[in-house]
Amino acid sequence: MEEKLNFTLDRDKKEKGINTRLTYFLLIVTILLGGANLALFLNSGGRADAGRNNLSADRLEELALKLERQDLLHSAARVWTEYLFVSDIGEKEKATIWYRIGKIYQKGDDYERALEAYYHSESFAEIDNIKSELSRRTTECLERLGMFAALHEELREKTSLSGENDDGKEIVAEIENWKITKAEMEALIENEIETMLSSVASSLTEEQRRAQKEKMFENALNAKNRWQWLQSYIIEELFYRAAMEKELYKDTDYKRISRQAERKMLVQRFLDGEYNSKISIKEEDMREYYNAHKEEFKDDENGQKSFDEEKQQIYAKVRGRKEIEVQQGLVEKLMNSYDVVIHNPKMGESE
Repeated sequence: MEEKLNFTLDRDKKEKGINTRLTYFLLIVTILLGGANLALFLNSGGRADAGRNNLSADRLEELALKLERQDLLHSAARVWTEYLFVSDIGEKEKATIWYRIGKIYQKGDDYERALEAYYHSESFAEIDNIKSELSRRTTECLERLGMFAALHEELREKTSLSGENDDGKEIVAEIENWKITKAEMEALIENEIETMLSSVASSLTEEQRRAQKEKMFENALNAKNRWQWLQSYIIEELFYRAAMEKELYKDTDYKRISRQAERKMLVQRFLDGEYNSKISIKEEDMREYYNAHKEEFKDDENGQKSFDEEKQQIYAKVRGRKEIEVQQGLVEKLMNSYDVVIHNPKMGESE
């Protein structure tokens, strides 16, 4: 008897299989959504934000004011931001609230968020009673962040709006299709100064570094120096392009030197990160060192130099000591971690 193949499926089994797969699919989706909500909850510090609690604009305003009074700055700024999105207020009121948020962040030394809030305020409306304050506070934040090229561009925009002609979009040089504007040139100068200062970062406090950067930047923008810098940069760019056309980056010696340079740069980058996370130098640390090593701070006539006169040098010495301590701790930890064994060489030793 010929046996026929049955290509049909039992309907009950088919429906049961579909329902089972659908159940599993919905279960997986539920788990994923639950995980996402849990992650959002944990990232917010376990607190649901006020907006999701459906607070009215009036209640949010009350909450923001209360948080401000208690000096809970970031929480206050967050609630004021929620207030902006649920309240029915005009552009001038929004500009005022964004300005207030900026002041809160600035008070908490969060200059990047403060800048963002101030720029939001400017974009909504110009209000005479806060216009000059906005300008001053924006300048302060840019200075605190060490963004002097951006600061210069900001000042240039304001002077151009007042009728003075100092356009950062003015083209100062062209290399083939690349048109270098004045603002771009200033950003390049700032990047170069940052690179130069990074080599002496450990010997300067943050305040000293920012002051030095500002001084170097303003000096570079001197008419004569700016022209010399631009000429030097263009010449370097031309040499760089010529080297790339010759594919010198494929040269064996170049690759070896580059690897060695990259190795040292990565080591320094790693150490800088460790220093920044583990070293904190307070003025009392510096005064303690000064008082214990006064003989190191004498003038040519053997007179005693004051603490303020030698503050930068004192910082460098204290920092140097702390860096050595951090390095020693890291070496011990890493040698154990990587199971290092050093075999003392016998060569050159007398029998």
